Amino acid sequence: MTMLPGAPSLHNIVPSTGLGTPLTAAPLIGILTSVAAIIFILAFMKYSLAKSLRKNETFQVKEGTEKAQAIPEDDLPPFLISLLPIVVLLGIILAFSSVDNIIIVALIVAIILSAILFHKQIAYQKEVLNEGATDSLSSTITTGSTIAFGSITTSVPAFTSVFKMIQSIPGPPILPLMIGTGLISGITASAVGAIGISVQNFAPIYLDMGLDPETVHRTIAISSGALAIVPYSGFLIIFNSLAGLSMKETFKNAFISINVTHWLALAVIVAMTLLGLA
Repeated sequence: MTMLPGAPSLHNIVPSTGLGTPLTAAPLIGILTSVAAIIFILAFMKYSLAKSLRKNETFQVKEGTEKAQAIPEDDLPPFLISLLPIVVLLGIILAFSSVDNIIIVALIVAIILSAILFHKQIAYQKEVLNEGATDSLSSTITTGSTIAFGSITTSVPAFTSVFKMIQSIPGPPILPLMIGTGLISGITASAVGAIGISVQNFAPIYLDMGLDPETVHRTIAISSGALAIVPYSGFLIIFNSLAGLSMKETFKNAFISINVTHWLALAVIVAMTLLGLA
Protein backbone atom coordinates (compact mmCIF):
# COMPACT_ATOMS: atom_id res chain seq x y z
CA MET A 1 0.00 0.00 0.00
CA THR A 2 2.88 2.38 0.69
CA MET A 3 5.68 1.15 -1.57
CA LEU A 4 4.41 -0.17 -4.88
CA PRO A 5 4.05 2.51 -7.59
CA GLY A 6 0.45 2.73 -8.76
CA ALA A 7 -1.01 1.10 -5.64
CA PRO A 8 -4.77 1.89 -5.41
CA SER A 9 -4.54 2.85 -1.73
CA LEU A 10 -5.08 6.03 0.28
CA HIS A 11 -1.41 5.82 1.24
CA ASN A 12 -0.59 6.49 -2.41
CA ILE A 13 -3.51 8.74 -3.30
CA VAL A 14 -3.13 11.32 -0.48
CA PRO A 15 0.48 12.35 -1.36
CA SER A 16 -0.40 12.28 -5.06
CA THR A 17 -3.26 14.71 -4.50
CA GLY A 18 -1.30 16.97 -2.16
CA LEU A 19 1.92 17.12 -4.19
CA GLY A 20 0.47 16.90 -7.71
CA THR A 21 2.55 13.79 -8.41
CA PRO A 22 1.40 10.70 -10.36
CA LEU A 23 0.33 7.55 -8.53
CA THR A 24 3.41 5.88 -10.01
CA ALA A 25 5.76 8.43 -8.38
CA ALA A 26 9.41 7.36 -7.87
CA PRO A 27 9.05 3.93 -9.50
CA LEU A 28 12.66 2.87 -8.85
CA ILE A 29 12.38 3.62 -5.12
CA GLY A 30 9.01 1.87 -4.98
CA ILE A 31 10.18 -1.27 -6.77
CA LEU A 32 13.45 -1.68 -4.83
CA THR A 33 11.80 -1.12 -1.45
CA SER A 34 9.00 -3.54 -2.38
CA VAL A 35 11.53 -6.24 -3.30
CA ALA A 36 13.41 -5.70 -0.01
CA ALA A 37 10.14 -5.85 1.94
CA ILE A 38 8.97 -9.05 0.22
CA ILE A 39 12.29 -10.80 0.86
CA PHE A 40 12.24 -9.79 4.54
CA ILE A 41 8.61 -10.83 5.04
CA LEU A 42 9.17 -14.23 3.40
CA ALA A 43 12.27 -14.82 5.56
CA PHE A 44 10.36 -13.82 8.70
CA MET A 45 7.43 -16.09 7.78
CA LYS A 46 9.80 -19.01 7.19
CA TYR A 47 11.48 -18.40 10.56
CA SER A 48 8.11 -18.12 12.34
CA LEU A 49 6.81 -21.31 10.70
CA ALA A 50 9.94 -23.29 11.62
CA LYS A 51 9.66 -22.06 15.21
CA SER A 52 5.98 -23.03 15.31
CA LEU A 53 6.68 -26.50 13.94
CA ARG A 54 9.43 -27.09 16.53
CA LYS A 55 6.85 -26.34 19.25
CA ASN A 56 4.29 -28.66 17.57
CA GLU A 57 1.79 -25.82 17.45
CA THR A 58 -1.52 -26.39 15.67
CA PHE A 59 -4.32 -24.13 14.46
CA GLN A 60 -7.60 -24.12 16.36
CA VAL A 61 -10.75 -22.20 15.52
CA LYS A 62 -11.96 -20.40 18.63
CA GLU A 63 -15.58 -20.59 19.73
CA GLY A 64 -17.67 -17.80 18.30
CA THR A 65 -15.49 -17.39 15.20
CA GLU A 66 -17.60 -17.37 12.06
CA LYS A 67 -16.75 -20.00 9.46
CA ALA A 68 -16.80 -19.02 5.81
CA GLN A 69 -19.18 -21.05 3.70
CA ALA A 70 -17.17 -23.14 1.26
CA ILE A 71 -17.95 -22.77 -2.44
CA PRO A 72 -17.76 -25.98 -4.50
CA GLU A 73 -14.65 -25.98 -6.69
CA ASP A 74 -16.73 -26.46 -9.84
CA ASP A 75 -18.54 -23.17 -9.11
CA LEU A 76 -15.36 -21.13 -8.78
CA PRO A 77 -14.38 -18.86 -11.70
CA PRO A 78 -11.20 -19.69 -13.69
CA PHE A 79 -7.97 -18.42 -12.10
CA LEU A 80 -7.14 -15.93 -14.86
CA ILE A 81 -10.69 -14.56 -14.84
CA SER A 82 -10.38 -14.04 -11.07
CA LEU A 83 -7.30 -11.89 -11.64
CA LEU A 84 -8.89 -9.76 -14.36
CA PRO A 85 -10.50 -7.02 -12.18
CA ILE A 86 -7.28 -6.26 -10.25
CA VAL A 87 -5.23 -6.41 -13.46
CA VAL A 88 -7.62 -3.95 -15.16
CA LEU A 89 -7.57 -1.72 -12.06
CA LEU A 90 -3.77 -1.55 -11.98
CA GLY A 91 -3.55 -1.26 -15.76
CA ILE A 92 -5.79 1.82 -15.83
CA ILE A 93 -3.81 3.44 -12.99
CA LEU A 94 -0.44 2.75 -14.63
CA ALA A 95 -1.60 3.89 -18.08
CA PHE A 96 -3.31 7.09 -16.93
CA SER A 97 -1.51 7.84 -13.63
CA SER A 98 -1.21 11.56 -14.40
CA VAL A 99 -4.97 12.00 -14.96
CA ASP A 100 -6.87 13.63 -12.08
CA ASN A 101 -9.11 11.28 -10.06
CA ILE A 102 -8.11 8.31 -12.24
CA ILE A 103 -8.24 6.07 -9.16
CA ILE A 104 -12.02 6.66 -8.88
CA VAL A 105 -12.54 5.73 -12.53
CA ALA A 106 -10.33 2.64 -12.18
CA LEU A 107 -12.15 1.45 -9.06
CA ILE A 108 -15.59 1.92 -10.64
CA VAL A 109 -14.51 -0.05 -13.73
CA ALA A 110 -13.08 -2.84 -11.53
CA ILE A 111 -16.25 -3.01 -9.41
CA ILE A 112 -18.52 -3.21 -12.47
CA LEU A 113 -16.26 -5.83 -14.05
CA SER A 114 -16.34 -7.89 -10.82
CA ALA A 115 -20.13 -7.68 -10.70
CA ILE A 116 -20.35 -9.00 -14.27
CA LEU A 117 -17.69 -11.72 -14.02
CA PHE A 118 -18.68 -13.06 -10.60
CA HIS A 119 -22.47 -12.72 -10.71
CA LYS A 120 -22.83 -16.48 -10.10
CA GLN A 121 -20.60 -16.41 -7.01
CA ILE A 122 -22.10 -13.21 -5.52
CA ALA A 123 -25.77 -14.00 -5.08
CA TYR A 124 -26.78 -10.74 -3.41
CA GLN A 125 -24.85 -8.04 -5.24
CA LYS A 126 -27.01 -5.16 -4.01
CA GLU A 127 -26.39 -6.11 -0.38
CA VAL A 128 -22.64 -6.47 -1.03
CA LEU A 129 -22.48 -3.01 -2.64
CA ASN A 130 -24.45 -1.48 0.24
CA GLU A 131 -22.09 -3.07 2.76
CA GLY A 132 -19.07 -1.77 0.86
CA ALA A 133 -20.50 1.74 0.69
CA THR A 134 -21.28 1.71 4.42
CA ASP A 135 -17.79 0.49 5.32
CA SER A 136 -16.22 3.16 3.11
CA LEU A 137 -18.09 5.89 4.98
CA SER A 138 -16.76 4.75 8.35
CA SER A 139 -13.23 4.58 6.93
CA THR A 140 -13.57 8.09 5.49
CA ILE A 141 -14.79 9.51 8.80
CA THR A 142 -12.03 7.73 10.74
CA THR A 143 -9.32 8.96 8.37
CA GLY A 144 -10.68 12.51 8.30
CA SER A 145 -10.91 12.74 12.10
CA THR A 146 -7.37 11.37 12.45
CA ILE A 147 -5.96 13.96 10.06
CA ALA A 148 -7.92 16.70 11.85
CA PHE A 149 -6.53 15.57 15.20
CA GLY A 150 -3.00 15.52 13.80
CA SER A 151 -3.39 18.99 12.27
CA ILE A 152 -4.36 20.39 15.66
CA THR A 153 -1.45 18.56 17.28
CA THR A 154 1.07 19.99 14.79
CA SER A 155 -0.23 23.52 15.37
CA VAL A 156 0.79 23.43 19.05
CA PRO A 157 3.93 25.57 19.68
CA ALA A 158 5.69 22.65 21.37
CA PHE A 159 5.46 20.64 18.15
CA THR A 160 7.35 23.34 16.26
CA SER A 161 10.25 22.94 18.67
CA VAL A 162 10.20 19.15 18.23
CA PHE A 163 10.19 19.46 14.45
CA LYS A 164 13.10 21.92 14.50
CA MET A 165 15.02 19.37 16.55
CA ILE A 166 14.18 16.68 13.98
CA GLN A 167 15.38 18.95 11.16
CA SER A 168 18.73 19.33 12.87
CA ILE A 169 19.45 15.60 12.56
CA PRO A 170 22.68 15.17 10.54
CA GLY A 171 22.60 13.31 7.25
CA PRO A 172 20.73 13.67 3.96
CA PRO A 173 17.62 15.94 4.07
CA ILE A 174 15.44 12.92 3.39
CA LEU A 175 16.26 11.49 6.84
CA PRO A 176 14.46 14.15 8.96
CA LEU A 177 11.45 13.87 6.64
CA MET A 178 11.34 10.13 7.33
CA ILE A 179 11.67 10.51 11.09
CA GLY A 180 9.09 13.30 11.30
CA THR A 181 6.51 11.36 9.30
CA GLY A 182 7.22 8.18 11.24
CA LEU A 183 6.74 9.92 14.59
CA ILE A 184 3.40 11.36 13.44
CA SER A 185 2.24 7.88 12.42
CA GLY A 186 3.01 6.68 15.95
CA ILE A 187 1.25 9.64 17.58
CA THR A 188 -1.92 9.30 15.50
CA ALA A 189 -1.71 5.49 15.11
CA SER A 190 -2.64 6.09 11.48
CA ALA A 191 -0.43 5.83 8.42
CA VAL A 192 -2.90 7.76 6.25
CA GLY A 193 -3.27 10.44 8.92
CA ALA A 194 0.51 10.81 9.12
CA ILE A 195 0.71 11.21 5.34
CA GLY A 196 -1.91 13.96 5.30
CA ILE A 197 -0.12 15.86 8.06
CA SER A 198 3.33 15.38 6.55
CA VAL A 199 2.27 16.50 3.07
CA GLN A 200 0.73 19.65 4.50
CA ASN A 201 3.37 20.55 7.10
CA PHE A 202 6.68 18.89 6.18
CA ALA A 203 6.75 18.46 2.40
CA PRO A 204 6.94 22.19 1.48
CA ILE A 205 10.14 22.58 3.51
CA TYR A 206 11.93 19.78 1.68
CA LEU A 207 10.59 20.77 -1.72
CA ASP A 208 12.12 24.22 -1.12
CA MET A 209 15.41 22.45 -0.40
CA GLY A 210 15.29 21.02 -3.91
CA LEU A 211 14.12 17.47 -3.23
CA ASP A 212 12.27 15.85 -6.12
CA PRO A 213 8.46 15.87 -5.52
CA GLU A 214 8.17 12.21 -6.53
CA THR A 215 10.90 11.22 -4.07
CA VAL A 216 9.09 13.19 -1.34
CA HIS A 217 5.82 11.45 -2.31
CA ARG A 218 7.24 7.94 -2.02
CA THR A 219 9.32 8.72 1.08
CA ILE A 220 6.33 10.12 2.97
CA ALA A 221 4.16 7.16 1.95
CA ILE A 222 6.72 4.60 3.13
CA SER A 223 7.64 6.53 6.30
CA SER A 224 3.98 6.49 7.33
CA GLY A 225 4.31 2.79 8.10
CA ALA A 226 7.33 3.18 10.39
CA LEU A 227 5.24 3.31 13.58
CA ALA A 228 1.81 2.44 12.22
CA ILE A 229 1.49 -0.50 14.61
CA VAL A 230 1.11 0.61 18.23
CA PRO A 231 -1.19 -0.88 20.90
CA TYR A 232 -3.92 1.63 20.03
CA SER A 233 -3.79 1.18 16.24
CA GLY A 234 -7.31 0.99 14.83
CA PHE A 235 -6.14 -1.46 12.17
CA LEU A 236 -4.80 -3.92 14.74
CA ILE A 237 -7.83 -3.59 17.00
CA ILE A 238 -10.18 -4.34 14.10
CA PHE A 239 -8.00 -7.23 12.91
CA ASN A 240 -7.95 -8.80 16.38
CA SER A 241 -11.72 -8.46 16.64
CA LEU A 242 -12.27 -10.18 13.28
CA ALA A 243 -9.71 -12.92 13.97
CA GLY A 244 -10.79 -13.53 17.56
CA LEU A 245 -7.27 -12.88 18.85
CA SER A 246 -5.85 -10.73 21.64
CA MET A 247 -3.32 -7.90 21.44
CA LYS A 248 -0.84 -10.10 23.31
CA GLU A 249 -1.13 -12.79 20.63
CA THR A 250 -0.70 -10.51 17.62
CA PHE A 251 1.28 -7.40 18.56
CA LYS A 252 4.81 -8.81 18.25
CA ASN A 253 4.30 -10.31 14.79
CA ALA A 254 2.35 -7.29 13.57
CA PHE A 255 5.07 -4.93 14.80
CA ILE A 256 7.79 -6.89 12.98
CA SER A 257 5.74 -7.49 9.83
CA ILE A 258 4.75 -3.84 9.36
CA ASN A 259 6.98 -1.50 11.35
CA VAL A 260 10.30 -3.32 10.97
CA THR A 261 9.60 -3.97 7.29
CA HIS A 262 9.14 -0.24 6.75
CA TRP A 263 12.37 0.51 8.65
CA LEU A 264 14.17 -1.74 6.18
CA ALA A 265 12.53 0.06 3.26
CA LEU A 266 13.58 3.44 4.68
CA ALA A 267 17.16 2.19 4.98
CA VAL A 268 17.01 1.31 1.27
CA ILE A 269 15.88 4.89 0.47
CA VAL A 270 18.74 6.38 2.51
CA ALA A 271 21.22 4.14 0.71
CA MET A 272 19.77 5.12 -2.68
CA THR A 273 19.99 8.81 -1.70
CA LEU A 274 23.65 8.50 -0.70
CA LEU A 275 24.36 6.72 -4.01
CA GLY A 276 22.53 9.43 -5.98
CA LEU A 277 19.76 7.05 -7.12
CA ALA A 278 16.94 8.92 -5.36
